[in-house]
Amino acid sequence: MLEKKNRKYNILTMGCQLNENDSEKLCGMLEKMGYTKTEDMKEANIAIFNTCCVRENAEERLFGKVGELKNLKEKNNLIIAIGGCMMQEKHITDKIKESYPFVDILFGTHTLHKFPEDLYKIIEEKKKLKLYFGTGITMVIAGWLWNFQMPIIKTIWTSSMVLVSSGYCFLLMGLFYYWIDYKGHRSGITWLKVYGMNSIVAYMLANVVNLRCIGESLFYGLEQYMGSYYSFLMTLWNIGAVYVIIWFMYKRGIFLKV
Repeated sequence: MLEKKNRKYNILTMGCQLNENDSEKLCGMLEKMGYTKTEDMKEANIAIFNTCCVRENAEERLFGKVGELKNLKEKNNLIIAIGGCMMQEKHITDKIKESYPFVDILFGTHTLHKFPEDLYKIIEEKKKLKLYFGTGITMVIAGWLWNFQMPIIKTIWTSSMVLVSSGYCFLLMGLFYYWIDYKGHRSGITWLKVYGMNSIVAYMLANVVNLRCIGESLFYGLEQYMGSYYSFLMTLWNIGAVYVIIWFMYKRGIFLKV
């Protein structure tokens, strides 16, 4: 049972008799979770499409219906779920993920029994997003207001500096959580894992260990030719050297914990 009351769902069955049976099962699951059925999509907290790949023009009808819900989702924070045998066709699920990224849940007939679990996961993820962004915004505002009494000074980490920097951290966590965990964009994020798994080591290498002297030895004599760009080269060297070290640790499964 979910915490909030008076939550409603709308379900559209777009297929054969088997779809009708599956829709009845979905209705039973949702009602056990405390939802009531509504025919008015504007009242719904969840919209479910139960599809069938056998029906004529099934894809066009589905995509048209889903496209109509985009504005309603943004306005009412609607959860959109698509199920049925059509979701077992890879080219269709790929198109939905690419063209309709606002869809929250995709499930086939073989994973119908996991729908309550999938729904609960989406609801919890939305709560986490609100927590991350809400906490971040609150701390940033509080830090800048406290700045009038206790100035933001990074070198001595004043209390206002702690509030502001912590707020930015929560906002970044929310952003990455939304992009990676909520939306499922996981390609090209290995570098984030490398830094994240050994962030303490990266900080110590960048601020305690003097890697610049190694770079100056490697690029000796270039300063006179590069002028002001030489400092930029040294910055790139520091970033690259730190990354190579923590990447080696990541590959070897070496992680510094406190």
